[in-house]
Amino acid sequence: MYFNSGLSIGFDPNVNWKADNTYALTDTLTWNRGRHTLKFGGRFAIMQENSVYAYQTNGSFWLYGPGSVGSGNDLADFLFGTVDEYYQASKAPSNEHQKQYSAFAQDEWKVTPRLTLTLGLRYEYTSPETDKRGFSFTILPGLQSTRFVNAPTSLVFPGDKGAPKGWYFSDYKNFAPRIGFAWDPFGNGKTSLRGGFGLFYDTLNGWMSDWATDEPPFAGSADLFFNPSPNAANTTLSDPYGTAQSPDPFPSQIPPPQNVDFNSLGLIPFGNGSNNFVDPHLKTPYIYQYNLSVQRQLGNGLMAEVGYAGSSSHKLLTWLDANPFILGTTNRILGPNFGYLTTFAGMNNANYNGLLTSLTKRATEVRYLGNLFFTVAYTWSHNLDNGSGFNSRNTQIASYNHHVLYGNSDFDIRQRLTFSGGWELPFAKAWTNGPKRLTTGWSLFPIVFAQSGIPLDALAGLHESQSKPGPSGAGDREVVRADQVTPSIHTFDPHQVQTLNTINGPVTGNFWFDPNDFQLDPCIAAGNCPLGFYGTFQRNSFRGPRRVNMDLALEKATNLVGERAKLIFRAEAFNILNHTEFRPPSATSFTSGTFGQITGTYDPRILQLALKLTF
Repeated sequence: MYFNSGLSIGFDPNVNWKADNTYALTDTLTWNRGRHTLKFGGRFAIMQENSVYAYQTNGSFWLYGPGSVGSGNDLADFLFGTVDEYYQASKAPSNEHQKQYSAFAQDEWKVTPRLTLTLGLRYEYTSPETDKRGFSFTILPGLQSTRFVNAPTSLVFPGDKGAPKGWYFSDYKNFAPRIGFAWDPFGNGKTSLRGGFGLFYDTLNGWMSDWATDEPPFAGSADLFFNPSPNAANTTLSDPYGTAQSPDPFPSQIPPPQNVDFNSLGLIPFGNGSNNFVDPHLKTPYIYQYNLSVQRQLGNGLMAEVGYAGSSSHKLLTWLDANPFILGTTNRILGPNFGYLTTFAGMNNANYNGLLTSLTKRATEVRYLGNLFFTVAYTWSHNLDNGSGFNSRNTQIASYNHHVLYGNSDFDIRQRLTFSGGWELPFAKAWTNGPKRLTTGWSLFPIVFAQSGIPLDALAGLHESQSKPGPSGAGDREVVRADQVTPSIHTFDPHQVQTLNTINGPVTGNFWFDPNDFQLDPCIAAGNCPLGFYGTFQRNSFRGPRRVNMDLALEKATNLVGERAKLIFRAEAFNILNHTEFRPPSATSFTSGTFGQITGTYDPRILQLALKLTF
């Protein structure tokens, strides 16, 4: 029982068990032959995800309080027996099994004493995730299930003709070539030129089925909402299904019979936004990676490096509505039996380009200073995509034009400067007559970084609807952006608290930018947006606050028995300067009451002490 006032009665209704197993056999052969170092190898693995997600199996009642079906007081409504919502689900078993095969061949060829080439080819195949009991389902337009004869057309299951055995069809084309080189252009060992190119595949396994468990007909569920009536106050708690005049799907039959009646069990429309599907034509995500760098020794233990690194990623995972509206109509492409279908799809593309520079000093003795080492690095880069992943800030992409939202990635950081190192403090040299146990073994280890802010977004705050196509005409309202109505976005000092008049009235907070720089496009209210309209604001086109941080560790190592036993004391300070480091605004919806505000910071100064004995 959950109350609007924060009170809850009963035990935690959400329980899950996991038993994930991976059994693997791997072997590699290395053969040196003349100027060639040949390597061959392979791997076979069995991967299992065995899980039970027991969420809300006993059912939960919800009392909303103000605006509810009862008195408006949630505690009073509980005494009257008048509740607003009842949700119940059954145990959701997931027994996903896969097999993985891979093999590779590689030749490291020393062409000349100054040039080495590395050539390789890898093949990978991972079988689709398959529930050992056949508890999966697929949308394939036009097919009729024979496993469950009363299922709506287009909903098929393993065993049906034309349906995959698991969540998706097999992908056998995962060949991955690799090439690299290392060249000493001057032959003196002080300069090297290195480069490489490779194709790499991801693995689709495990977690995907977690999002598609607890789904009918393999597990029953119900979400009931009650209207105010004299009867509701008497029977809602004792007979929620009878009160709501809704079929009771429990106890769930596992496995369900072939003639399970989808209609009487409330399974139509199947896919009303609460169910999750997998694109049956899903392919393995892959990435092309390439790099080129120059390294130069500048002095004793001092090396500089300048390099370029890039990548091009394809078929990355995202959420997609697989049943959008037919543009210009109020009909969905799969007909009236289905609502919007939240579907795992490999529709994301991304690319990265970066300039990477560094100056590295190996641990050496420096006159007057003692032994020290450091690395200072600077990266100038850009990462773009049309969606940053199914668990990202904005999880869905446009239904028809998959690349219309192409822009800065959610995690794109343009510039980053870092410094890290270590310095053995020269107390023993400065105090040569002092006690060695006291003067030796002192070291400082600083880590400093400064980076630009991450991209911010401005969503229109619209939500999916079963019957309204929305501004784009496709029904994918979640991805519509607001309009930017000023030439540039006004930013503020988030240290200052101020009050701004917004669409939600006067709002007080630590603002990073002015929310009044945005508004909903007038065509949304008028209902006359052109087809394919997603707002005029370009996704992720302005940025949050920059961040600067310094951590410092002080270490004292003391030999106890010669060098065979050592006692190490370490004091560490994170954010040692204890200055405020603002997190970016968390609200991305234009209609949110905290839109434009800083609502959190990174950790203040944290101190910790450690003592370690080595022997």
